[in-house]
Amino acid sequence: MGLSLTLAPLRSAAFLGWGDREGLARIIGARDLAVGTGLLLDRRRSRWMSARALLNAVLAATYALALAEKPRQTRARGGPIAMICLTVFDHSLSRRLRGSERGSKPRNASAVSLGWKARLRDKETR
Repeated sequence: MGLSLTLAPLRSAAFLGWGDREGLARIIGARDLAVGTGLLLDRRRSRWMSARALLNAVLAATYALALAEKPRQTRARGGPIAMICLTVFDHSLSRRLRGSERGSKPRNASAVSLGWKARLRDKETR
């Protein structure tokens, strides 16, 4: 996505329903490429996932602006909802990554990990 927005911004913006926002498409594309590179190459991925969540929020606003200008724009209709869902997902993933990078468990421990704690306590009391 980042590559197409950077190399063919006008065509990509039109395809996504953003109208003629060529400059914005190019900036978002370059930023998407930077975030993707950081996710692939950096060992501390939590900050890159946070950046991706922020970028998705910007994309949601871009879709919302496109819809405000042309309410009948069919290509941009699902964009804000999809980007908001991706923003929430990426933010929660960045929090989990941050916890694992620190060597601690995420706040919402799964039932499996709680089961292990109970088993460990049972072994200690025996």
